[in-house]
This record gives sequence, structure tokens and C-alpha cells, in this order.
Amino acid sequence: MASRKKGRYKVKDRYFKRAKEEGYRARSAYKLKEIIARYKIVRRGDRVLDLGAAPGSFLQVLSEVVGAEGVVIGVDLKEIEPIEGVETVVADIFEYKGLSGKCGFGTKFPSICAKETKREEGVSGNDTSTSDESPAAKLEKLQSEADFPESPKPEGKFDVITSDLAPQTTGIKFIDDDDSVELNLAALEVVKEHLEDGGRAVFKIFQSNETRRFVDAAKKVFERVHLVRPDAVRKTSKEIYVVCSGFKW
Repeated sequence: MASRKKGRYKVKDRYFKRAKEEGYRARSAYKLKEIIARYKIVRRGDRVLDLGAAPGSFLQVLSEVVGAEGVVIGVDLKEIEPIEGVETVVADIFEYKGLSGKCGFGTKFPSICAKETKREEGVSGNDTSTSDESPAAKLEKLQSEADFPESPKPEGKFDVITSDLAPQTTGIKFIDDDDSVELNLAALEVVKEHLEDGGRAVFKIFQSNETRRFVDAAKKVFERVHLVRPDAVRKTSKEIYVVCSGFKW
């Protein structure tokens, strides 16, 4: 019993403790921090869209980096506890993009925007209030009315799109690996529509023999593509991040 308990709570390592101490909602904050430090993908004044944003650790880091001059918008199926300077949308990312009916995405991934979150990492958001405004309309309004810094950037486009999405796992490796790739390919379609030329993106994916399919697709629309495994990723996890820059769609 003791050994099982030790293994079960092994996730409560130094990053878990550090997140609690420093006020981040999950250890994933440090994954993004490392990626930003290494590749400079997010800069002050950037406009950033975060897909699968709950519980909000990516949003916290992004808000810190872009500062008051930037804009951060998070999208998730779950309500996200408010973060100062951040706008959130409760929506299925493929529903408001009209992708739910294409390639069976809406059927294959019923919880497409829900990240694989552990109890130990914390779950935020108890507000289940709704609005008459559709998710699509809300996102469009946020993009068009946000106080963007004066620049020649295209209206409604983002400098950076981050995705910490993960499929609901089955425990069957080849199915989970394939679902992770398909989910990221679908997220890439969102990127193609919302990222400005020269923009940057980050995707989380399960490392497997199937990963190459997504990497090859990303290389068709980005000049530079890197595979990264941040130190904050748990040793038992197979997740890695695909860091892309130089969007050329």
C-alpha cells in the first residue's frame, strides 16, 4: 500500500510545490516558461490565443510576458477562474471555427477542448453562468474590440497561438497516440486561420511513431519546427511540445 501511494503522488514533485508557492495553477506554467526562455516565441505586446486554456497556468505566464501592451485570450470548454488582463471564452475550439463537421472531429473528440488535468495540479472555475452571445461572436468581438497596440498587424490575427490540448485517453497506446496527432492536426487548422504571417505557435503532443505526421504537416506552414521536452514534464509522461515559428500559410 505504501509503495502504491508513493507512486500515485509522485506528481507532487518540485514543480508541483513550486507552482503552489508561486501562485501558478499548474506545473505546466514552467513548461511554457522554459519554451519561451529558449525560443523567444512570446514577446511583450504580443496578441496571444491559448487553446485548451483551463485551468489557466499558460494564461498566467502569457499575461506576464506580453504585459499591458499585449492581449491574451484563452478558450476552453471549462469556465476559467478570472485572471487579471486576460479574456476567456467558454467554447469548443472547433465549434466556433466550423470544424466540428469536418473530418469527423466533432464526433471523434466529444471533449476536444478539455485538457488532461490531474487532481494534483488543481482544477479551477466553479462559475457555470452562460451568455446569450455565441462563442464565435464573443471571440470575434474580443479580437475586434481589444485594445491592440498600434501596429500594421492584420485585424483579428494573433502573433502567437499556444495549445496545451490533449485527447481523452483510453489507456490503449496506439489509439491515444493517433488521437493526439489528429487533435493537433485539427488545432493546426485553427492556427492557419487565426495566426498572422510570421507568427509563432506551440502544440502539445504525445511522442510516438505517429508524431512525424504532425511534424511534417507543421513544416509545410512554418519555417522552423522544434521538438522540445521541458524539464517540468513528468518523467512518466510521453508528452512533448512542438515549437513553431515563421508562419507562412
